[in-house]
Amino acid sequence: AYVVTEKDGHAWPELYFPTYGWIPFEPTSGLSALERAEDTEELAFSPSVLPSWPERPWWVRLSVEARLIWLRWRWWALVGVGVLLVVAGWQVWGQRPAGLSGEERVALCYARLQGMASRLGVPVRSCDTPAEFAAAMERGLVRRRPHVAWLKAALWREAEQALNGVFLVVRVYEQVSYAPNLPDPALMHRVWQEGRRLRWRLWRLWALSITPPPVDFQEVHR
Repeated sequence: AYVVTEKDGHAWPELYFPTYGWIPFEPTSGLSALERAEDTEELAFSPSVLPSWPERPWWVRLSVEARLIWLRWRWWALVGVGVLLVVAGWQVWGQRPAGLSGEERVALCYARLQGMASRLGVPVRSCDTPAEFAAAMERGLVRRRPHVAWLKAALWREAEQALNGVFLVVRVYEQVSYAPNLPDPALMHRVWQEGRRLRWRLWRLWALSITPPPVDFQEVHR
């Protein structure tokens, strides 16, 4: 029988080093260094001992990354959605003609068209007649150039549709302003609807193209 007391107790650590395996250390002062076994393969660390976790599918990794991006940018995303909702609400409700007659709607469409023309670089003068304004719009839209060459077809298509709307608004505005009889109410309602579509077409034209050089008034009205 052997009696082991506290003074006979002894412990030492073993640390793992890559390419070397487990190395024992003797931290107790006064004791000689521990002798390491000659066969290092027995003490070497085997990665197969660790549990192998299956690799997660790509859609799981993507969902984790998406959640991290959402947590980082969620407040900016919410602010952007709020701004879009405000703009959409203003376009839908703020532009409604509350209590306006047909001729007042046509005049409002013509005034908005003049405001959009100045944004597109088309010269607008208070002394211009509706026909002169339509001619200036036609030349201004035709002279616009796309940012890149492959947008040329889309730009021409938008310009053609926008010009049709401009001519309709101008023609009905002339009838409202100068003709003795007012046009048909259905036609004035059509002008109001076309004016709303025209606003988006002109905005797309402005986004797809670059502003041309300033146009001389004499050249436009020649």
